[in-house]
Amino acid sequence: MKTWERGERTCIIQSATDAEELVRSGRPLLAVRAVVRIPSAPRERSLQWEQDLNTSFHECGCSLAAVCMAVVFGGSCTWRVFHLSSNALNWRPFFLHTFVELVLAAVMGKVAGLLLAKLRIARIIGQMRRLQLDGVIGCHNGLSAHEADRAPKIQIQG
Repeated sequence: MKTWERGERTCIIQSATDAEELVRSGRPLLAVRAVVRIPSAPRERSLQWEQDLNTSFHECGCSLAAVCMAVVFGGSCTWRVFHLSSNALNWRPFFLHTFVELVLAAVMGKVAGLLLAKLRIARIIGQMRRLQLDGVIGCHNGLSAHEADRAPKIQIQG
């Protein structure tokens, strides 16, 4: 039984399959702390994946939403000041339009932030899978997993 199936907060990931299962488990990833311990991966790479996964798991999209809101607010104020005549600058419509634009920017930023986090997680899992496949190929050629990671890769042209 995997650690995330028992409801624990710290989940030990020993392969790309473990990471995929954790993501697909339906468990809220905001409460998860991943510990990456892939035997065929160099320690530095495992620590980098661990940091990147935990950052992506805890991403809620709020920071990108705030950036989007700041850009929209600045753009809205600039446009209304420079492109409207002074008598057309009525404060009620200005506040209403700006409020609606800010809400839309926040929603779009939140969705984009969550989507980017999912894409980062998928990229990391892909890197784990490639390393594991490279390690298996290297081990079959008489190399250890760490030697296979450092060995030059063969480029097939065609």
